[in-house]
Amino acid sequence: MLNQPIKPPEDEIKPGKDLKSYIESRLELFSISIAEQVASAASASIQKLVGVLFLSVGAIFLWIALGFFLGDLLNSQALGFLLAALPLVILGFVLYKGSSRGLEEKIQAEIIQKVTLQIRDSITESEEEAKPSAKVHPKQNQL
Repeated sequence: MLNQPIKPPEDEIKPGKDLKSYIESRLELFSISIAEQVASAASASIQKLVGVLFLSVGAIFLWIALGFFLGDLLNSQALGFLLAALPLVILGFVLYKGSSRGLEEKIQAEIIQKVTLQIRDSITESEEEAKPSAKVHPKQNQL
């Protein structure tokens, strides 16, 4: 009886197995979290793209209306459209020749900041949900 190995109860926690399942669960949670953040960023981008598209179409109609209005004022439709298009041509030239690299870097930095903030928030939320509650094993109370 004294030389027999002591067998742990079968309902006790096995650290190696639990650690493996915990790591697998955390990896699965992380991959789901990343997929959720990518989907969120994609949907926000699509929403903004559609908004910009509608604003652009509205701006085009406004510029056409401005061309007609200036044409009526000047009694020359061609001159009205020329004057309406002139600010757009100047702005386009300035943006084309200007430092587009700075604008590109600014947009990239903003996108990266938003995505990392969303991922960080998601990770902290998942860590708070994954914190084990203060459960006491029944055998520990018998001391």
